[in-house]
Order: sequence, then structure tokens, then C-alpha cells
Amino acid sequence: MSSKTQLANASFSLLGIEATLNVEDDQGDEAVAFRGLYDITRLEVLRATSWRFAMRTAALAQSTSTAGIGFTSVYQLPTNPKCLQIVRIKLEGDESWARYGEELHANRAPVIDYVADVGVDSFDEIATSALMYLMASRLSIPLKSSSTTGERYFMMYKDTMIEARQSNSQERGRPDNSRLSLTNARFNGIR
Repeated sequence: MSSKTQLANASFSLLGIEATLNVEDDQGDEAVAFRGLYDITRLEVLRATSWRFAMRTAALAQSTSTAGIGFTSVYQLPTNPKCLQIVRIKLEGDESWARYGEELHANRAPVIDYVADVGVDSFDEIATSALMYLMASRLSIPLKSSSTTGERYFMMYKDTMIEARQSNSQERGRPDNSRLSLTNARFNGIR
């Protein structure tokens, strides 16, 4: 929900640094430091939890690569948007699988739910805050020579991630209990 420049300015503001008009064109020390840390930090935040805004589902296409030992087939992981992390995999029958780089080795055609590499403009408010705090934490040493400031914003990042995980867990579906047998219902204390 933010642009890269808006995120930079929010991070700079936390550190008491003057805003920039366009972080991509600015050649000042602050903008150069921001650009140097941005992609790796954005990817770290995306990989930190299964963000709802970054979740995608894909049926994987079989590849012509040679399968690893114990597997019959290789499937290409999504590239647009790129698969950062497999969250859930659905296979018919044999459930064994392994990820090797950008491929998934399995014995059946998989469908995956995954965290996709999305831009900051797709981030929700919690993810934007998490990225802002982590960027401020990382920028505090090169721009302010302050490990104390960096530690403070890193703690704020960690607190924001706790909130994010709680929020994400509340948005997941509940198991369907309508199919409980009478035995299961009694076992579970339902009368």
C-alpha cells in the first residue's frame, strides 16, 4: 500500500533524516544506503510469515529435468511471481516431495500454496510497518552510527511480526466439524 519512496521516507523519519523526493533517483548517502538494503530486507520480511496478501496457489507444470533419487518427476516452481516459500502442498497419493532450487521433485503432480515475491505496493499495513522498522534498524548504523536505535527498531519489527502472525492465523479457515461421528463427538466432550 506504499511506494518504495514512501517506505524510504517513513524509515528516514524514524531516524530523523530528511525526506527524499524519489529514492530511486536520489544520489545522497541515505538513498544509496536504502537502495542497497531494500531488496534483501523486503524478501526477508516476505519470508518471515505466510502473509495473506502474498499468498498464491499454483498447479505445477512438469519439467524435463531428471528427478532426484526416490522421485519420478520434476515440477517447475512459479516464476511470475516467484515462489519464495512453499506453505502447503497438495498431492494425490504419495505425499513425499523435495524442493531443489526452483524445482519440486515428487511422484505426483502437485498444487502448492506459496508466498510470492510481491512488491511493497502490495504490502498490507502490518507488513509495511514491519518493513519500515526493519529498514530503520538496518539503516541506523550506517546513517546514524547508533546500535541502540537499531536495536529499538529491531524490537519494534519483532513485535510487529508477532501481530502479523496472529492476524494471519485468525484469517485461516477452521476445520469442518460437521462430519464428527457420534464416537468422536463423545470423545471430544460434545454431548
